[in-house]
Amino acid sequence: MKTMYLIIILLLGSSLLTAQVGTPSVISAKSAGMGETGVTFSDINGIFHNPASTASLQSLSATLAAERYFLGSPIQTFGLGVVYPSGFGAFGLNLQYSGIDLFNTQKIGLSYGRILFDRLSIGAQFDAINIQIKDYGAKAALTFEAGLLADLTRNLRWGIHVFSPANVEWVDGTPLPTVFTTGIAYLPSEKTFLTMEVEKILTEQLGSKLVWIISF
Repeated sequence: MKTMYLIIILLLGSSLLTAQVGTPSVISAKSAGMGETGVTFSDINGIFHNPASTASLQSLSATLAAERYFLGSPIQTFGLGVVYPSGFGAFGLNLQYSGIDLFNTQKIGLSYGRILFDRLSIGAQFDAINIQIKDYGAKAALTFEAGLLADLTRNLRWGIHVFSPANVEWVDGTPLPTVFTTGIAYLPSEKTFLTMEVEKILTEQLGSKLVWIISF
């Protein structure tokens, strides 16, 4: 039986359309098909969006993501995520690359996710981020991110994620952007998925994403 998808996406706010140096840039294939949402994912695809999303994984999992922004453009991103679940929680490795030869950023993240209660998971990730500019050099910074995932009801899930909440110095004394994301996912059935996310970069205006996925 063939599966077809109807996707309705609403984007509000210019912060969703502009890139910020140092902010998370790699999205999974699942996220790309869902308006770049992901804070409410509860599978391996969530490793790029919310470290709490991997807490419920039961076996060794991996994901690979690649994206080119425009046809023929040299700007591209790559991401690799691996999660190893154990009796003490889920340990993850997150590798990302974004940019071109003249200007690019690399990110290495070590994450940990754990189920606190039946319906509540938390996660954290420590990041090493490096920016490379030709004829200028490289600049590295250390930061962290954290997330929470809660099943409010059988059909309603809430996620929250914060990237670099500390004042971490970046290029020329500029701090790394702090990004807050929160979202709600409504799953009335196995074939219907409705999610809305709100994203706030402290230096930009508020942005939101509404995605309605129906498979049939």
